[in-house]
Amino acid sequence: ELLHLPHGHARTVCPYKSAPRPQPQPKTPGHSIATPKNPQKSVKVGYDLVSAQYVPIPRSPDNRGIHNLLDAVAPAGVLLVVSHDLESFRGSLAEQGHTSHIDPDAYVRPEDFATVLGASSEWEIEVHEMRPRNRGEDSPQVDDIVLRARRNG
Repeated sequence: ELLHLPHGHARTVCPYKSAPRPQPQPKTPGHSIATPKNPQKSVKVGYDLVSAQYVPIPRSPDNRGIHNLLDAVAPAGVLLVVSHDLESFRGSLAEQGHTSHIDPDAYVRPEDFATVLGASSEWEIEVHEMRPRNRGEDSPQVDDIVLRARRNG
């Protein structure tokens, strides 16, 4: 089910906001929005599917990017994260004599999501696996890592 907001209302989930996370954490997942009929009243909303495909989320000591995405998932909703496997990426570049101009270790990986999700009783990891992909002879062979988790609800 998709979240339908009244005309002119939109909500974008940004995994790397610069604002610090509020303390303490709310008990109900999602984000607050003002209702159209009563702007002083806010309701908690979440999304049935939050998907991050090859998104460069910078690492932070508090895992802010990870938690921002997790907080956006509604109860019984799904988180889907897909990223290149950095080890096969590094190996493929080295085989072809190339170097990378970015530091892939500066960004969050699906394994980082799995670590945070595994420590929480409100999530179940349904899929966490490497999937091969072939981009052809002129491109490096890079596998993908897929993580799909469902929030209990």
